[in-house]
Amino acid sequence: MVAYPNPTRDFVNLKVEQPTGLEYLLIDMSGRVLRTESLSDESTIIGFHNLRPNIYFINVMDGLKVLQTFKVIKK
Repeated sequence: MVAYPNPTRDFVNLKVEQPTGLEYLLIDMSGRVLRTESLSDESTIIGFHNLRPNIYFINVMDGLKVLQTFKVIKK
């Protein structure tokens, strides 16, 4: 799994080899879940254009299990 570009201004491209049954959570620094979406393709674009500059986390989930966490810096 990879997430790029990082840092970003507008979007992050999340690439996952086997997306079936997976979802991502976009989380802010206070732990608030801002967005949840099921992954249907190997490449998913996550928009950051409406978020203020800060540090965010993208958790890739398989049910309740966190498979990977990406720390993303929004400029």
